[in-house]
Amino acid sequence: MNTDARIEEHFIGVRNSEEAEAAVKPDDFALYYKYDNSGEVRASIPLYLVHRNTKNEIFHFPVLRISEDNGSKWWHVQIGNNKMQSFRQLSDLVRCYHLYRFTDARSGRMEVFPLWKGGIVDDFE
Repeated sequence: MNTDARIEEHFIGVRNSEEAEAAVKPDDFALYYKYDNSGEVRASIPLYLVHRNTKNEIFHFPVLRISEDNGSKWWHVQIGNNKMQSFRQLSDLVRCYHLYRFTDARSGRMEVFPLWKGGIVDDFE
């Protein structure tokens, strides 16, 4: 099987939120299929991204694949009401967040996602 090593590095399988949090290190992220412990059988399992920032704060975001009117399909991370950059392939999304960081101009802190006051997505709670 020919898979991108970065996807394998950042994919942790099927987990609940607590298990996903335990699997991610500071300043990193992982993709996982999120299940809850309710015992309810679901038709599908949502794909999520768990992120632990440099301050050791943890966030969980849905990763969505959206179909456009022209038939094209795009992957993106949904942070609150903010749709982050879109990618044709999931491997491109992983590669981007693996390689690049946002910088807080006031503090110089670099993060995978700009989740600080005054950042691009500062209204996320």
